[in-house]
Amino acid sequence: MCKIVMSALRTRTNHNRLAWIGGWIGIFAVVALVGQSFVTGAFAQSPATGSRGPTGPSPDCIPCGFDGHYCYPNCGPTPPPPPPPPSYTVTARVFENYSSDTEPSDIEICDSAGACQTLSNGQSATVQSGYDTADAVNVASGWSGSQWATSAGTLPDGNTGNSVVLDLQGPGTLALIMATPHTTTWAGYVFSPNVAGTSVTSVSGQFQIIDPSSTLGSQWTVGLWVGIGGIGSNLGLWQAGIAITNTGSGTIVIQAFYEAVGPGCAASCQPVPGSMTVNYGDTIGVYLNSSGGLSSFTIQDKTNLNQWSGSVDFTPYAYSADWILEPTGTIPKFGDNFTNMNANGGGLSLINGFYASFTSTNSPSLLSASGGAGQFQVNG
Repeated sequence: MCKIVMSALRTRTNHNRLAWIGGWIGIFAVVALVGQSFVTGAFAQSPATGSRGPTGPSPDCIPCGFDGHYCYPNCGPTPPPPPPPPSYTVTARVFENYSSDTEPSDIEICDSAGACQTLSNGQSATVQSGYDTADAVNVASGWSGSQWATSAGTLPDGNTGNSVVLDLQGPGTLALIMATPHTTTWAGYVFSPNVAGTSVTSVSGQFQIIDPSSTLGSQWTVGLWVGIGGIGSNLGLWQAGIAITNTGSGTIVIQAFYEAVGPGCAASCQPVPGSMTVNYGDTIGVYLNSSGGLSSFTIQDKTNLNQWSGSVDFTPYAYSADWILEPTGTIPKFGDNFTNMNANGGGLSLINGFYASFTSTNSPSLLSASGGAGQFQVNG
């Protein structure tokens, strides 16, 4: 009886062991299946091909950890790529010599995607926004980039030289002021209208007569003047201003003048002096008009309230405007400030078409604009 009972107990115990072993085998099978599913879903299905969850895990999602998204079945569709930056229309502005249909340079704009476009004066292009680059290209011999200005964004790394960074933020103009070689007799700025065939009919500017006593020496003359035209070979120039002359004997003569230069000018084509009295330190305003074959001038001494006006039958090449210090002879040092620069009765901004003119001894500062009028300083 005892043996029988013991045999029965052993038999039950063996059955329990088999059940226990079978249970572990089942667990291993489940783990193997889960592992295979994990490998298949999480690794074999890469983030590039698997579906992505929107922002976080759901009960049946496992994070893949590569890019912060969740990738496997039932996590939702792959989100669309982020939209490209917006694009804007940018118009190039450089000085244009309409008499010869030439420009000192073009502007190349390369956007943040690496697409580059070359623009001449007045041409426009659609450019992707962001940190783009702009360069002076097709530069005429001896010329160089002087100053950039834009209404389409900002120039975060500065605005001088042949290249700039443009942080494009909207549609607008990108302007490049080029600098002449130091082989001219003009120091200052020259402006051309935005559109070919648009005449310059009025120009004005203001400057102060600086005491030239520190420049006494050999004979010389400095002209401070405002003009219409004069850009190009043998083209008419209408100008008026103040001439300061050292006679060579230590005497300084200061005179107002006007002059018509080029085809159709008076027989002498020489400066015509005026009798108005001007002195060191006086602020002078010059106002020119030209239309219908008649050119007129007004020179105002804003300090002592004197004025001289007149007109002549003359037609300049009216596609540029000038604000100039013009030295003649050996001048150790002479400079001046030009302010209230205007053309065609309206204000000037830096995104107009200008070039900066240099002599071997005189250089203009960067052009600035305030209240719709341009200004700069000529350094001796």
